[in-house]
Amino acid sequence: MATVKLTTENVASFVDELDTFLFDCDGVIWKDTEIVPGVPEALDSLRKRGKRVLFVSNNSTRTRSEYVAKMAKMGITANPDEVFGTAYATAHYMSKVAKGKVYVMSGLPLQRELEQRGLTCIGPGPDPVDDEGTMALPTHLAQLPLDPEVKTVCVGFDPHLNLIKLTKAINYLRDPECLFVGTNTDRSLPNPYDRLIAGTGCLVEFVANTANREPTYVGKPFTPIFDCIREECAEAGKPIDPSRTLMIGDNPLTDIPFGNRHGMKSLLVFTGHGKEEDLAEFQADGDERRSHYTADSAALLGHV
Repeated sequence: MATVKLTTENVASFVDELDTFLFDCDGVIWKDTEIVPGVPEALDSLRKRGKRVLFVSNNSTRTRSEYVAKMAKMGITANPDEVFGTAYATAHYMSKVAKGKVYVMSGLPLQRELEQRGLTCIGPGPDPVDDEGTMALPTHLAQLPLDPEVKTVCVGFDPHLNLIKLTKAINYLRDPECLFVGTNTDRSLPNPYDRLIAGTGCLVEFVANTANREPTYVGKPFTPIFDCIREECAEAGKPIDPSRTLMIGDNPLTDIPFGNRHGMKSLLVFTGHGKEEDLAEFQADGDERRSHYTADSAALLGHV
């Protein structure tokens, strides 16, 4: 099936065929600190038509409640149970598989979500090197104390990453029974300054390459975050039907494969990472980056 461009002429019938709408956040609902024009109205329109709206983000630096607070400041109403960030989804996944203590290379939001699931965490926050750098010398790194109760290493976005943290993580992972979990694969962070900023995917790969271990990834396009959504919708008495679900995203490397892998329809919007001029790169048969539909903005979904 060729990619279809949605317009004001065909969007109403398209929306009628769907029950659930999964929205990526940065690049779809907002860009940097600014709301994408017309998107709050589109969300309201969908809800008034009885559609279910959920928010699915690979950003691990916010808890569910922090996402809700950010949306409220932008004029968007959301309940915590409608938000699936990778901090929350990782905690959902790890509550089923984690063993022992968790060494967390990430910020405090991931720790908070993990601890709400009853997991014991160590590692978040600064693990500083002294001013002279002697703490980062091989003789010191080789003698860093390790907690024998750590049986899982979890890596998210960690602004405090350094050689001390890396050394601890890779030595925990020398144990083949130690689980290795990464929140997501995004290699760069969106920003308004046309700069490349290393994203969580780079940090996870840094640990993976050094430890010679393959992580289990939670976020889009992988299955653990889909399982989190599916299971929680079912528990709420509103099972998700992938064939009547739309994934709306701006990233052809994460959002669109996530929808395609899990039997959903996929819509690529051009308000963030993806650009219309790049579509030809993804049009080969079987390319999971090829979306079923495109639109200039998710605001179009309100024109029904």
